[in-house]
Amino acid sequence: MAVSSGNITDEMIQHYIDEQEGEPVNDDRFLIDSTLQPLSL
Repeated sequence: MAVSSGNITDEMIQHYIDEQEGEPVNDDRFLIDSTLQPLSL
């Protein structure tokens, strides 16, 4: 399914990106275990 919400301009995209910058990202769902060794394939 594909839908359109109208025309999205470069200015709108840049405005969205500018609003997102600087906001902290807190995601503790994925933890990195540095004690594990990488797999050798």
